[in-house]
Amino acid sequence: DLETEVKSIAEPLVTGGKNLSLSIGVIDPGSETPRTFFFGRTAKEDSTKPNENTVYEIGDLTKTFTATLLQWMAYEGNMQITDPVQNFMPDSVTFHNFTSTEIIKLMHLVTHTSGLPRLPSNLMNDKKTDPKNPYAKYTAAELYYYINNYILEWEPGTRYQFSNLGYGLLG
Repeated sequence: DLETEVKSIAEPLVTGGKNLSLSIGVIDPGSETPRTFFFGRTAKEDSTKPNENTVYEIGDLTKTFTATLLQWMAYEGNMQITDPVQNFMPDSVTFHNFTSTEIIKLMHLVTHTSGLPRLPSNLMNDKKTDPKNPYAKYTAAELYYYINNYILEWEPGTRYQFSNLGYGLLG
């Protein structure tokens, strides 16, 4: 029985304190619609169970989806992973690299080898910034200002540095 199996796996994860809640969807060949199961609660101070409308932050998992979509778009011929990132930016935005003329390509963003830092330094410069959700009010204008004034410290493709900024651009 699917429900018993899912419960046996999920319930210990929420009762043990490791996870506050879990929402699980299963495509069951014996059913015309996906089956859903919900465990735990939506907040520490609230006993409300999660449901099909509960929003979860998926964090770094979005990078996997973004990379998959890039590859799919390349496969479909919509772009190539060797295309310059500059091709997809407004004309008013320019990447600067003082060490060479090597340009940042989509493949550099997806492999964290663009030379861009983890986060733009102007992300947390404002009192309006919520440290729990720093991107909520960060505008495209702020991002473009940062890019226009940032100088890459090494040639793209030569060094790995984890970059949420790079993946944000890729997205």
